Amino acid sequence: MRVLIYTENVDSGMFWQKKLESQSIGAFLISGMDEVDARLGAAEHDAILHIFCENSSHNYKALGQLRRGRTLPILVMTNGQTVCRVPDVLDAGADDVLSTSVDVRELSARLKCKCRAACAKKAKMKYEGEISIDIETHEVRWQGREIFPSSRELLILNELVSNPTRVFTKRYLETLLYGYGRAVESNTIEVFIHSLRKRTSFDAIITVRGMGYKLGNL
Repeated sequence: MRVLIYTENVDSGMFWQKKLESQSIGAFLISGMDEVDARLGAAEHDAILHIFCENSSHNYKALGQLRRGRTLPILVMTNGQTVCRVPDVLDAGADDVLSTSVDVRELSARLKCKCRAACAKKAKMKYEGEISIDIETHEVRWQGREIFPSSRELLILNELVSNPTRVFTKRYLETLLYGYGRAVESNTIEVFIHSLRKRTSFDAIITVRGMGYKLGNL
């Protein structure tokens, strides 16, 4: 599961990013509206978490911009003073409203609930050759046999299956897993790719020398 966090308060965004990652949810933080289209265009996301900023005049405008032309579930997180205006927040485009005092397990459950409802409107399965991914339950099968990739391996595999002809750079995959600008070990992606190959086959993922990785001819 992949969630885009949008907020002007970077500290708050980083706090909830770490909280969601502790629940094995991929969370990517953006603090500028001009980055949203690029981020959503570069990678598929399951939901948006919009953290309202206290005393900000841009909260509702930003929510409207996030909603415009998109069907992704949007959950808004507010402080106690803003929660009393729940009807206004829902009318502005949110699918749910939560207090910043919410437990991360409840936040995770609500995100998954909204995503399940959204997924019901889409095709349930993704197929590419010998690989199938149930986008609702995240069940993965290789040649009909269920395999159990880690949460980060699943993010990589889902990206490859969603764009089977595209070559993904190592930098892109690092950003996909850890967010922009995070320092990671130089061989981190290679380790995940190696593990995925062991679960499937060596030819399931191709290394394109000097460029990156792509799905094999399955």
